[in-house]
Amino acid sequence: MHKILIVDDEPTLRNLLERALCCDYEIATASNIEEAADMAAKAPPSLILLDIGMPGGSGLELLARFRSKGMNPCVIMLTSSNELNIAEAALKLGACEYITKPFNLCHLREVIASRIKLQREGPQQENQAPWAVVEQPCKTDEGGTE
Repeated sequence: MHKILIVDDEPTLRNLLERALCCDYEIATASNIEEAADMAAKAPPSLILLDIGMPGGSGLELLARFRSKGMNPCVIMLTSSNELNIAEAALKLGACEYITKPFNLCHLREVIASRIKLQREGPQQENQAPWAVVEQPCKTDEGGTE
């Protein structure tokens, strides 16, 4: 089973994401970047959901730390900021995706499944983008958004 590390200082969001994903993935949670760095070093996750704005350090700092240590997990940045310069910084540091809050849970599940599938299939084709900026909610079976 693939392991996902959820890193966010908001307990409500961490709990929501954990409940939404625990049936399909092994979930670990961290409330700050130091805790997340320790957890990822001990048991590297398949994918990290990483908040950018947290007390005690930003998700961008943690992403840079991963890259400087040669760690290359798939990182999906979660943020309430839609500033282009922050998105660019995250993507330059190697984030796979950049999703703004509030986000559609259905869509997030689809993005995670897609990224896990890409990892199973191996390296991406040269003509595929290594990342994408995700902002559009997906439709539910009833035609609305989640």
